[in-house]
Amino acid sequence: MAHVRLFRHYIHLPFVILGLIDLVVMGFAFGLAVFFRFFGEVGFFLEHLYFVFPSLITFALFNLLCLASTILSGPRQL
Repeated sequence: MAHVRLFRHYIHLPFVILGLIDLVVMGFAFGLAVFFRFFGEVGFFLEHLYFVFPSLITFALFNLLCLASTILSGPRQL
């Protein structure tokens, strides 16, 4: 199984791929929630996507960081 070195740790490549998929899904979910809560029209949403994009990236990265820290701490410490 392939490994990727990240911050002096070896991580299995499938876990990296699953993390990237999770990042995309979280970003899409946030974008969809913002669309239905604040916009409602696709054209208006796409015109103002640059206002939503920084929050979308921050939300997805924060959730990925929380998920990774929970998994990396191990079940013995929870």
